[in-house]
Amino acid sequence: MFWLDSLLASYETPTVVSDARPCDEIVLRTKAKHAVTMWRLHSNHLEENGEIVEKVAPGLKEIERFDVALTLTHQQKKDIETFIAPAKANIEVIPHASLAFLQNEAVYERKIQHTKAIVISRFSEIKRIDHILEAFRLVLQEVPHAILELYGIGSEEDHLRTLVTKHHLEHNVLFRGYTYEPASRYTEALFSILASKSEGFSLSILESMSMGTPVISYDIHYGPTDLITSGENGWIVPNGDYKALATKMVWMFQHKEQAIAMGKRAALHMKEVFHKEAYSKRWLDVVSCAIAKKKQKNL
Repeated sequence: MFWLDSLLASYETPTVVSDARPCDEIVLRTKAKHAVTMWRLHSNHLEENGEIVEKVAPGLKEIERFDVALTLTHQQKKDIETFIAPAKANIEVIPHASLAFLQNEAVYERKIQHTKAIVISRFSEIKRIDHILEAFRLVLQEVPHAILELYGIGSEEDHLRTLVTKHHLEHNVLFRGYTYEPASRYTEALFSILASKSEGFSLSILESMSMGTPVISYDIHYGPTDLITSGENGWIVPNGDYKALATKMVWMFQHKEQAIAMGKRAALHMKEVFHKEAYSKRWLDVVSCAIAKKKQKNL
């Protein structure tokens, strides 16, 4: 702890952020009483059974000892406040920013392949790509020429390829490997899909919507409800209901113009709310306010 206390002592109004759970105790133990301490959470704090994730629990139980706690979504802030009582912690929301936006709608409309849906994801169990494949089987009964492109790698790839072969989807479901250009890939598709068990925020939704590609997502913790207005700039369906997922996919394929309009509204929403300048301002506002409160407290 000596190194941290020595470092903080050299600044008049330092701010230290615990951005990973092993750092929580270190930040809480600092003797630099003039320092603003922040606890930043960028993952789901809940297990599937509703229990607190083990590595998050110590910091969450001590959350009121931090000057500020930060979450990525309003939904998570609300859930944490329900857990601890709102008065015990100063919780602020600073979502991620999008680094790329749709620039030219005319070029965008020419690039869209109206029969293509896309998933860009790690191939792991938590992402539930198998749900998307089950849904897409139903889609093909209504839209037989539809294409689903899967970009990514991961431990579930062999299992997913086996499912595709088992259900004779080889001509409609295409594995494209890892992509270093997700923005370009999103602009080629009519929509994207997310079926994860949970997310901290869901950067894939942010990236997809920023490029004018609407998202069909399960209603999960956390991210979709902070990013998507269902029926306006994308769709949110009940968590785990792959048939509902399929229904919205079919709707998108059968209502291409409406789907494109959704994408334009999605891009506009991202530009208005999740641009870098707004991200910087949120940080500056939160830090400035915390410093002012700290100085007042130490008088």
